[in-house]
Amino acid sequence: MIVSENDQEVKVLVDPLAKGEPATVLKSEIDARNKSAASIMPQGLLSKLTREEILDLVAYLYAKGDKKHMLYGEHDHHH
Repeated sequence: MIVSENDQEVKVLVDPLAKGEPATVLKSEIDARNKSAASIMPQGLLSKLTREEILDLVAYLYAKGDKKHMLYGEHDHHH
């Protein structure tokens, strides 16, 4: 997963779940780049969340964490 890039180099996390520094690759050493069709999200992660937790997560991402966003307004949680 690319974490930063400039004119000369690309910084890549080889394993996004592992803690550590990103690897730096010089752009002059890259032969080709392709977007991955696979998500970095672990398989089955959403199956561990309730419907309400998933909706809260989507609202958080959509609002970019802004608690003043309209998506954070009053709503009922059904437990």
